[in-house]
Amino acid sequence: MYRRMRRCLFVVMILGLLLPGYITSRAFAASTTATIVLSKSSLKSGDTATVTITFSEPVTGVSLYNLSAPNATLDNLFTSNNIIYNATLTPNDDTYAPTNNITLNHTGTDSAQSGNYIVDTVQPTVTSMSVPANGTYAAGHTLSFTVHMSESVAVTGTPSIGVVIGGTSVKASYVSGTGSTELLFSYTVQAGQTDADGITIGALSLDGGSIKDSVGNDADRTLNSVGSTSGVLIDAIAPTISGYTLGAGNAYLDLTFSKGIYTESTGTGSVTPSDFRINFHRNGGGASAVSIDSIKRLDGGNLIGGETSIRVMLDITGIPDGNETLELVPADGLSLYDQAGNAVESTQSSGTVTLQDTRVPSINPTSASFDKFAGAVANKDVTTTLTLIGNTLTRITNRAVTLSEGTDYTVAGNVVTIKKSYLASQPTGTTYLTLTFSGGSTHTLAITMVDSTPTSTPTPSPTPSPTPTVPSPELPMINQNGVSLDPASIDITKASLTLQMTPKDGVAYLIIPASILTHLETKNAAFFFESKTPYGSYQIPVNLASLIPGLGDLLAKNNLQAEDISFKVTLTDKSGDKNMQSALATGLPYGKVLGTVVDFHIDIVNKKTGQMVGTADKFTKALTRVIPMPKDMVDMPVQWGAFRFNETTKHFEFVPAKKVQIEGTWYTLISSNSNSMYVVVENKTSFADVQKHWAKTFVELAAAKGLVDGMGGDKYDPNKAVTRAEFAAMLVRALGQGAPSGSTSPYDDVKSGTWYFEEIIKAKELGLLDFVHDESFKPDQPLTREEMSSMLAKVVEFEKLPLTKEFVNLDGYEDLGSMDAAHLEDVRLMVKLQIMTGTGPRSFSPKAETTRAQTAVVLIRMLQTLGMTN
Repeated sequence: MYRRMRRCLFVVMILGLLLPGYITSRAFAASTTATIVLSKSSLKSGDTATVTITFSEPVTGVSLYNLSAPNATLDNLFTSNNIIYNATLTPNDDTYAPTNNITLNHTGTDSAQSGNYIVDTVQPTVTSMSVPANGTYAAGHTLSFTVHMSESVAVTGTPSIGVVIGGTSVKASYVSGTGSTELLFSYTVQAGQTDADGITIGALSLDGGSIKDSVGNDADRTLNSVGSTSGVLIDAIAPTISGYTLGAGNAYLDLTFSKGIYTESTGTGSVTPSDFRINFHRNGGGASAVSIDSIKRLDGGNLIGGETSIRVMLDITGIPDGNETLELVPADGLSLYDQAGNAVESTQSSGTVTLQDTRVPSINPTSASFDKFAGAVANKDVTTTLTLIGNTLTRITNRAVTLSEGTDYTVAGNVVTIKKSYLASQPTGTTYLTLTFSGGSTHTLAITMVDSTPTSTPTPSPTPSPTPTVPSPELPMINQNGVSLDPASIDITKASLTLQMTPKDGVAYLIIPASILTHLETKNAAFFFESKTPYGSYQIPVNLASLIPGLGDLLAKNNLQAEDISFKVTLTDKSGDKNMQSALATGLPYGKVLGTVVDFHIDIVNKKTGQMVGTADKFTKALTRVIPMPKDMVDMPVQWGAFRFNETTKHFEFVPAKKVQIEGTWYTLISSNSNSMYVVVENKTSFADVQKHWAKTFVELAAAKGLVDGMGGDKYDPNKAVTRAEFAAMLVRALGQGAPSGSTSPYDDVKSGTWYFEEIIKAKELGLLDFVHDESFKPDQPLTREEMSSMLAKVVEFEKLPLTKEFVNLDGYEDLGSMDAAHLEDVRLMVKLQIMTGTGPRSFSPKAETTRAQTAVVLIRMLQTLGMTN
């Protein structure tokens, strides 16, 4: 051993003598190290960064192949001393990568890594643009445009959107939205503008400003998915008074306007006599106001708004005849408008009109009665009042005989008295007196004379009593908030009857006997009543009784028949309820209430006693409830939802709802199987981890409607797998079918007390879980995409969606061979309806786990396909 050690030492000494000194020194020296430093840690589109690599000693043979830079490229590597190397880092286009490091791998040098750098070269883009609601806009009205960006942007200056109105280009200027994904632009319509076939949208221009994301990437200003503007019409030409005609005989004035007129800028109000006055100016002097007796259409009918000509009946008593200038003056605080909202200009006539007091006088009353029996109460003078209007009574005649003033009648002011001495001399029957006036007009006063003088009458012979008749059965009355409605007056050939009710202290009710509904159902099974209040409506079908589970048992329990009950439908405004306000603050903390919180309620009432015997809370078919939005709302917000307040859980639950615009007002149509309090809210929702995700719009919309929830901490976790229990629960809630009818679990591993217990029972009742073939549901197992297609296909079947016979070929998906054949037609149906699509151009990924992002997308698409949301 010792000799062997000496030999080794000798060899080392020999090598030390033979090898160069720098090799032997390196063998025992510390290894070469390097540091990598970037001049910028955040790179946007167009940026470059200088990369500095510093070695602990001179190193040769370093090239770009020794460096890796994810999501970027390196070039221009150079050094002047083999210790410090510099290179240029350029980020890849259209890339968002928050975590990146440059790595050095060079033989003889320890591996080195730079600090983190962020690559964000994704330009913000316009995902869609909301345009003004269809309608006609007048001078002073605002056209609002909302540009929806793919990510939050900062705006400087005043960018604008080009708008073409009637061939003239104008600009809608930026108003607000910096720091968000929604930019508001607006333009105020100017007087004289008109566009009868819809405005046209131009380009988004910076006009010296900028639109950039948080790292400074300029936005792509291409306007995508722009709403239709074919119905956005402009009419900013004010109506004028185009003609005057003063009629003879009745002293009326016909006014002609260049457009139909209304008294409200919304184009809904009719014109009434108090809306304006007529002034006449004599010889350029002061105005003489003229009273207006009435305003009618030229054909004598009542005004409904929109007339271009009106007839004004004047009272010109006290104004001398002659030539005067006419002026139309609206009443204080009132203007006349065309339907678009342009105010009629108060106009004075260019010429003069000739005043003539030639109206026909009147008498009131035109008939009376007189009893010739001296002891009768009616045996007295008969009077009538004259409306002379400048005329005088010249004579009174009975046939060709002229009555004598003072003897047969007297005139005191405007009261004419026919003396009883004259009337007693006239025969029994009706005497017609003709009153003639100075203008030549006449009026007739009819006096019916009877003689009740007693006379002896023979004792009448007894007559047999008439045989009583059996009256035909009649339907009871409908109670419309205290007002009776005869069901016989209902036109059953129509689709429905709207019953407008005025609430009292925020409550309105409608009581309909069940027998009326049954009777109407035999005539028109599709007929329904709409119980309507200013804050909400409830559509009550004539087959309501058949939709109430357990109604037969309830009637039997109370010894009642169907014809013994009525349904009391009550709509209550709950907006001011403190408990509701507290629940909203807790359950929808970011929600802005749109319209009114309405409690829809139906009681089952004993028709005879008026006592309530039960409540109809749930129905086997969804009923429609309507909540109107504020009248000044131009468009529904993008992120809105309708919610049912569950009084048991104190939670707000999603309900299917659609928006619809009727005559300029937005309404929300809610379809639900349960009665409760309902509310519509703008529910803005955003998650930090989906801002650049492909499903961003769907995720935010689904969250706003209450279909999905976040994971806390401003996160949605879009790529996390969804379990069977989670998707079953979301699907049941989306359908709004309420609680299950049973309470026994259909699966061994679905236990009472778990959060998903009732939802899975309900899903089983609805037939959505046919893909489960054993007694275990495996609630925590991730749901595959083919299983999801099966559940969605069952929803389509359950909702009885009409389908076309069009065949969809799935050959483009190359991975369907791995799918369970039982799901093939389900997948085909989902692709046909575009509820589900592939995960790539040639892959469907049937066995892949369903993600939270995919769930949000299919829920929205499913509801849209079924017509349950817009």
